[in-house]
Amino acid sequence: MGFFFVMSIIAIRHLTKYYGNSLGIKDINLQVEPGEIFGFIGPNGAGKSTTIRLMLNLIRPSSGEVKLFNQNVNTHYAQLFNSIGNVPGELTLYGNLTGTYFLNYMNRFSKKTPKWQAELVQAFELSPPDLKKKIKYYSHGMKQKLLIIQALQDDPELVIMDEPSEGLDPIGKNILYGYLKRFKSMDKTIFFLDIHHTI
Repeated sequence: MGFFFVMSIIAIRHLTKYYGNSLGIKDINLQVEPGEIFGFIGPNGAGKSTTIRLMLNLIRPSSGEVKLFNQNVNTHYAQLFNSIGNVPGELTLYGNLTGTYFLNYMNRFSKKTPKWQAELVQAFELSPPDLKKKIKYYSHGMKQKLLIIQALQDDPELVIMDEPSEGLDPIGKNILYGYLKRFKSMDKTIFFLDIHHTI
């Protein structure tokens, strides 16, 4: 088996990505086991977000590979998708959708019961009137809460988050980190890029 172990949730081997002649990342190797909160840190421009995009099969590597749940993401992502929750670092939400419609729309992709949706909505204090509003009227912090809820609502085994606390106030950050610790206690795995805080 070499570098990979059967129980690894994330295994990245010799991952390299070029954008034309520009190097994004070079020869990254890492491994994350079940139940870990893995903080992925580095200076701006080091390729952290590029690595996450490769993990989510949004872009393809120049060389190397990413395995999630011991499956190569390039060939098995359709099967892996339902086990992953994601908070992207950059996302333009459809402003004419309401908060409720967005959460339910995202849930339909997983085809799972949104186990945590109601509790997370209450914890992040998104009221029924808030959820009935169109997203274009949301503050940055409210949009971020919505992204966190959609990532966690379906009880994923792996959560990949790119600066999830961006735009949250201190109370919102504490709620987020509390839920991540709670998920860890249930043997969920968190891959966490956040320059503002260490859990």
